Amino acid sequence: MEQIINIAELDAGVRAAFSEREWKIADEQQWGASKPKFETHSIERALTIDGVLIGYIKGSTELGVAHIDSLIVGSEFQGRGHAKKLVRDFEAEALRLGCHKVLLETGATWPARHVYERLGYTLVATLKNHFNHQDFLLFEKSLES
Repeated sequence: MEQIINIAELDAGVRAAFSEREWKIADEQQWGASKPKFETHSIERALTIDGVLIGYIKGSTELGVAHIDSLIVGSEFQGRGHAKKLVRDFEAEALRLGCHKVLLETGATWPARHVYERLGYTLVATLKNHFNHQDFLLFEKSLES
């Protein structure tokens, strides 16, 4: 009888053996001899002044692509280049980890859009009716010269 179940209900050994066998086949088909290293990294950086948190940026990397998940600068510290410092630091860390580009999404009507555009990010798509039924923008930036 065919049925879909929660994967956690399967024996861990059965899951591991299946994954190892099947991903080896799929990776060979999809990547050939140039199979990448499947590593992910978190990048979480904070900007402080005299021990006071000014803002932070959080994201991750996978297969050479970094993704900025969140960037926030305290309202009383905005407009002073702090977001630029955090993004540039994130990009440097992503490059150090072997990334060739950065992706991010931001609300279509949010002021952060202009920060990313000034930092060289290119709009690649509009995500209609996305998070919380709002339109979002997908930006990318190449880290390669």
